[in-house]
Amino acid sequence: MTLGTRLIKIPLVLLLLCVMVSVRPLHAAETIIIVRGQDFPPYHYRNDAGIQTGYIIDVIRAVGARLDVTVTFHQHSWSKCLEMVKKGRADAMMNLFKTPERDTFMWFANNILGYEVNRFYKRRTTGLTYTGKFQDLFPLKMGVIRNYSYGKRFDRTHFPHKVELETERELLNALVNNRCDIVLANDVVFNAFIRQSKLESRIVSLSPEVSNEPLYLGFSKALGHQGLAESFSTTLEDLKQSGEYNRILKQYGF
Repeated sequence: MTLGTRLIKIPLVLLLLCVMVSVRPLHAAETIIIVRGQDFPPYHYRNDAGIQTGYIIDVIRAVGARLDVTVTFHQHSWSKCLEMVKKGRADAMMNLFKTPERDTFMWFANNILGYEVNRFYKRRTTGLTYTGKFQDLFPLKMGVIRNYSYGKRFDRTHFPHKVELETERELLNALVNNRCDIVLANDVVFNAFIRQSKLESRIVSLSPEVSNEPLYLGFSKALGHQGLAESFSTTLEDLKQSGEYNRILKQYGF
């Protein structure tokens, strides 16, 4: 073997090792950590008994059981969840819109977990007519979740007076206490919080909706989870075909 041949083979070996590390195979009886943000009933939340539940959590657990994977859910702020997946401190993050920026550090399970509708909310006494034109809202203080995506149209629009908060409950408090003129929120979740706080007479939603987008599970590229993302996506489709997915949704009123 010549010196040149040896020099060629060494980089090839290193390349193969890199590929093996970057696409880690799924092993039976594996345990993975999936991070989630604020409680988002009925998608995911901690019930009165302290148990993490919700239809997305139940769907993920059902897929994990079919893959012989144990799933644990850790709750953090939305921004911290993104950072943990990016740096490989968590295996995946749930309830995500796909964005070009997230594509740089996540493999997305391409099968859809569910959908999310976002719309604006205001105080009933606020004199505001919304027809779908974002520019009409530019003068207003608008509450949003920090590092959240609300769909391509909203994400590429610059709103000069955005107020970034961490949870939908904070959005509701900011709206009630006049820190914001309007807020943008998931309609199912926000309406539940409005009812819990007995604010139906004070807070109203605006139409049309801002976005109606699919939600995905994003797996860490730093941990080489492309194979896991593909396995999850295939098994989620099996869950849907079997009827189990719809049975879970019906338990939560969908």
